[in-house]
Amino acid sequence: MEPLYQVNLELGNPEPKRAVKYLEFIIASVRANNGKVIKAWHGNAETESHGALKAPIRAALRRLKRQGRVNFFICSENYNENDEASRYLIDKYPLAKEKDADWGSGYDTYVMICL
Repeated sequence: MEPLYQVNLELGNPEPKRAVKYLEFIIASVRANNGKVIKAWHGNAETESHGALKAPIRAALRRLKRQGRVNFFICSENYNENDEASRYLIDKYPLAKEKDADWGSGYDTYVMICL
């Protein structure tokens, strides 16, 4: 089974640009290790970063998707059994659900990234 890589982009309360660069590094590292799924916490208004990372991280993921560097990503508020992309992800990579205590929670604090 594919491992579920996890990264907390809020650690150390980085500036948004630094968090985006770190995410790009993580994506490249996971891809180099033949990984397929990353859970990346960006936080929201109630967390350490106070939501400062959410929009820049999601914008960066949209850019990376256009560039073909990520296959797709799912924002956590949509990551549930009613979402087609979520069902595809968990069917293909069961650990993305089994090892994720936040599955279906509706929190807007992270993204699931499929490489």
